[in-house]
Amino acid sequence: MKYIQLEPQADIAIIKINRPEALNALNTDVIFELSRTIDIIGVDDDIKAVIITGAGERSFCATGKMISAEEAEQIGLVNKVIALGQDDILPPSAPEGDSVKEKERSNQVAKILNKKLMEECILVAQQITGNSFTAVKTSKMLINRGMDADIATGLRLEIYGWALCFAHEDRQRMMSAFLNKGKK
Repeated sequence: MKYIQLEPQADIAIIKINRPEALNALNTDVIFELSRTIDIIGVDDDIKAVIITGAGERSFCATGKMISAEEAEQIGLVNKVIALGQDDILPPSAPEGDSVKEKERSNQVAKILNKKLMEECILVAQQITGNSFTAVKTSKMLINRGMDADIATGLRLEIYGWALCFAHEDRQRMMSAFLNKGKK
């Protein structure tokens, strides 16, 4: 594929939109390849979580209007914004007026942020994959179905999902693992 890279990492798949020269803007070719990649992952029972990212450090994907990470979080487009911390080792500041050095520094800082972002994404994906596959899959399906339902139907779906997960063989294995974790 030309515009989509698939990077499986154990039970996590990382999908990377690879059009950094166009800020990873979506076009029909990218959408076709992305759809095809999702179809491939969808039939792979070994993949339990998916991270979608964009190549380069300038943007995830070019949604027409440029918005900041903070605004994306406020409107619910992203769950969390990753920021530099006190422990991050940053490159030295560029001399005043040296736009070339300032651009280099800016690119280096962007790479540090991108690395932190991917580490956080993988951590969250690992937390998800540490749960019962059946429970995660059932929860996702019921959340998606429940969004289009009234409250009574949503509650019935939740009870149905709980019953499915409670009756599944994963429950005993996961419950034993949880109880044994407390004994250590």
